[in-house]
Amino acid sequence: MELLISFLKKINFFSFLRQGLSITPLYYGDIKRLSVGKRVSLANTLFNMRSGNVKIGNGVIFGHDCMVLTGFHDYSKSGEDRERITVENANRNIVIEDGVWVASGVIIIGPVKIGKNAVIGAGSVVSKNIEQGMIAYGIPAKVKRKIKIN
Repeated sequence: MELLISFLKKINFFSFLRQGLSITPLYYGDIKRLSVGKRVSLANTLFNMRSGNVKIGNGVIFGHDCMVLTGFHDYSKSGEDRERITVENANRNIVIEDGVWVASGVIIIGPVKIGKNAVIGAGSVVSKNIEQGMIAYGIPAKVKRKIKIN
C-alpha cells in the first residue's frame, strides 16, 4: 500500500483530486516495474507490467483510453490455461522517452521503444520501435514523417 501511495504522489494524483479533476490510471502486475518521470499526464491509461518493465520519461502526455501492455500469454495452451497463465518476466519491456505524446486510444505492445518527442496518432497500435522526433500512426503504427521542432 505504501508503494501505491508513493506512486500516486509521484504522478500528482492527490493534487488532481483537490482540483476536482479525475485521473485513474489502472495497473496490472508489480507496480515496482513501472517507472514514471516528472510532469507526466496519464489520464486513464491502463498499464500491464506482468511480462516486462515500463519506463516513462519526463513530460510524456497520454490521451484518454490508452493501453501499455507487456502481458504475454502462452498461446500453446488452450482454454482457461491460456487466459489465466501470463508468461512472467518475458522481457517485453516498454520505454517511452521524454516528451512523447501518445494520443487517445493508442495501444502500445511490448517489447518496444518510443523515442524522444515522438507523436503517436489516435487509435494507433504500436508494436515496433518508433525513432525520436517522428510522427507515427495507424494499425500497425508506421512512421509518416519527421517532426520539425522549432
